[in-house]
Order: sequence, then C-alpha cells, then structure tokens
Amino acid sequence: MQANSENISGNQNAFSRVSNKCLPGLRLGLILSLVIYLAMLIVGILGKNDCPVNKYIPLFLIITGIVGLISKLTTVVRDKLENYFPVKYLESALYIVELVIFSLGCYWVLKEFQPNYNPGGSHYCKKSVYLLSFIYIAVALAIMLATLAGFLCFLLSAKFLSSRPEEDPEAQRHMNNTH
Repeated sequence: MQANSENISGNQNAFSRVSNKCLPGLRLGLILSLVIYLAMLIVGILGKNDCPVNKYIPLFLIITGIVGLISKLTTVVRDKLENYFPVKYLESALYIVELVIFSLGCYWVLKEFQPNYNPGGSHYCKKSVYLLSFIYIAVALAIMLATLAGFLCFLLSAKFLSSRPEEDPEAQRHMNNTH
C-alpha cells in the first residue's frame, strides 16, 4: 500500500515538473493569440468602410477579434470566474460562435478572392483588411488539415499494429533452433 502511494506521489511530481516546463510555452501561445485577435479587431474597425466588395469581411475581423479576445481572457481568469457562474457554458457558447463566424468568414473572404486593392477600382477591398482575413483563414485551415492528417496517421498506425499477428514465443524458439 505504501509503495502505491509513493508511486502516485512520484507521478504527481513528474506531472508537476512537466507542467512547469510547458507553462511558459502555453503563456507565449496565449499572448500570441491575444495579439492576433487584437490586431484583427483593430484592422476590422479601421477598415470597416474600406471593403465595399463585401461589407462582411471587416465584420468578420471585428467579431472574430472580440470573440477570440473574450474566449482567451476567459481561460486566463477561469478559476476566479468559476466561483460566480459555470464558465464551461460561456466557453462552449464562445466556441460555437467562433465556429459559426469562422465558417461564414471562409465563405465571405474566399468568395471575393483577389479583390482589387486600388480604392478607385471596382471589386475593391483594402489590402490589410482582406489579406489579414485571408491569411488567418488559410493558417487556421492548414492547422486543421495537419491535425486531421496526424490523427489519421495515428489511426492507421494503430490499426496496422493491432492487425499484426501476435508472435508466438514457442514458434519463435523453434525457428531459432532450426537455423
């Protein structure tokens, strides 16, 4: 019984060490995402009237920036907020809104692919507004595709490894004796 409690304690210490080593990377990722969402919000607000080809492209930046900032800040203060109301429902609602807006943004942005960046021309959209939207969507889709490919590779390798016949130690010994 004592050995089991020492093993659990050792596992908790190992988890704590790994967690402490990963924490700076998680913080850096959080800060980077906050900066990206803030930039989206600012570019969307400043370019609100500068994309007549599709007025929803700046709106996509504004809503994505706001929802992204709120969802990331919610994760930072989750422990403090849980005392007052169930944060998991708020986070779930934010993620659903993010998914819907992302889907609509894909349609709005990709439908107007390669707008005219000259203000006097037809099919005009301010370059910073369109390119930030396009690059955000392209990177997000690339990450999703890479994640899906990695998951499929994992499934295929698990299937391959599980379908291999188990090696019989007796048959293996017999094979070694005959050679």
